Amino acid sequence: MSAFASASRRAEDEASIGAAIGREVRFERVAPERAREIYRAQGGFAAANADFLLGFEDYSGAPADPADHERTDLSANGPLPTARQVTGRPARTFARWARDHAADFLD
Repeated sequence: MSAFASASRRAEDEASIGAAIGREVRFERVAPERAREIYRAQGGFAAANADFLLGFEDYSGAPADPADHERTDLSANGPLPTARQVTGRPARTFARWARDHAADFLD
């Protein structure tokens, strides 16, 4: 789910994941610094890439401000390709994706 999704979209996504795993879920917004602590505690890919994933560093590895990401206007790049154009097949709905990945939420 996008960090920038609307509140109504987040509620729909919560409901989709909850339905897929058979229990209620809730997303809680945390500061990027706290998210970095959580990622690092997880170890593995999340820990190794926390600074990049959360916007503390840019593609070149230079320091960056996570808040800049929220101010980025992607529309300046023009239209983005569709899922079908990228993968050769239609996009799944979020609910379908949640069902396909239900086990990932239960680990």
